[in-house]
Amino acid sequence: MANEDDAEKKLRQAAVVVPIRPDLPQDLPLIDIFETMLAELKTEIDKASGFKFTSEKLNQSFDLEDLLDDQGNSKSNQEGTIFSWIEEFIKQDELISQRSFGEEEMMTLITFLIRGCAIYGHKKGLRIGGFIEYSTATEDNYIIDAVMKISFREDYSDLEIDVEMAELMVSSLSGEELSLLMREQLNEELKNNGVNKELYDSDKYVWLQTIKDTVNQKIKGVKSTKSSLVKEASEAKKASKPTDKAGANMTEEINTDKTEALAAVKDDGWALEHVSDELRADKEVVMAAVQKQDMGSVLMYASDELRADKEVVMAAVKSEGSAFFYASDELKADKELVMAVIKESSYAFEHASDELRADREVVMAAVQKQDMGSVLMY
Repeated sequence: MANEDDAEKKLRQAAVVVPIRPDLPQDLPLIDIFETMLAELKTEIDKASGFKFTSEKLNQSFDLEDLLDDQGNSKSNQEGTIFSWIEEFIKQDELISQRSFGEEEMMTLITFLIRGCAIYGHKKGLRIGGFIEYSTATEDNYIIDAVMKISFREDYSDLEIDVEMAELMVSSLSGEELSLLMREQLNEELKNNGVNKELYDSDKYVWLQTIKDTVNQKIKGVKSTKSSLVKEASEAKKASKPTDKAGANMTEEINTDKTEALAAVKDDGWALEHVSDELRADKEVVMAAVQKQDMGSVLMYASDELRADKEVVMAAVKSEGSAFFYASDELKADKELVMAVIKESSYAFEHASDELRADREVVMAAVQKQDMGSVLMY
């Protein structure tokens, strides 16, 4: 891409927070070492126009994508791999070689250098099948999620998908829904159903539901109609009724009984989507929903007041780190809360305010949680 994208700008902004290559090796932050090594790898990738290259500095040949053996095990002790490149680079760097690394620090460095190479290669238009296989084998979804976010911004650029919108899609849509959006170009269907930047700015939750309904109509083989999902949502809003799901015979019954609603959300947190506005503003009901394991993101259906409630937001983040995306702007700018949230999940860092993402104390707290990828990307 011709212009530096938001992720790269934020990476450079985060780098300013800590000094680069200080005088004493023991004071060299892991985040700086990561930056130095990733920059070297990017240079090698650029020169080779791929992941296979011969390093003049290390006097060896490497294949960064050669990560697994035939049995699916990591080639961590094999020469010519990214693992051996990391080892050799550390040995030969005058300053880094003097620094000691704990086992966890080394594993963190390896993980995020692999992630960084995969994401950079994808942006350069390289095939990254080996990295995808490795991330699947190690059950690390970071690369896959990052690739999807980039792809949505590029493939659906006519819908003005930005970083925040892509993050919402990846964190909220099901695997089946995401897979379909990656495999097929649904630009026209989404446009016909009113998916655009204006809708997102007006109501991001209606925007997301519109995408979900459009994709699920495609999944179920239902022919897309030109009746706008946005129109239905707007009419429901004007009539002070909860937003209905659009599409033929897809409307869900709205639950107005608190006892029934509590039982429903305790069984399935996503049931919060189908309760009345009054119950979405009921703290007991919302707390029961967001506390369900891996269902913190249902915070999106809570009232504005409860999305600005520290107790509710903390409960949601404990269940699912990405739920912090749905917290109020005021809480995203609350340093005390953000520091507490990062202790629960460093993935919440990327959703903090711009000011706090440039705050040294906040950045270092995220780094210490071993999520340098989020720190550098955001």
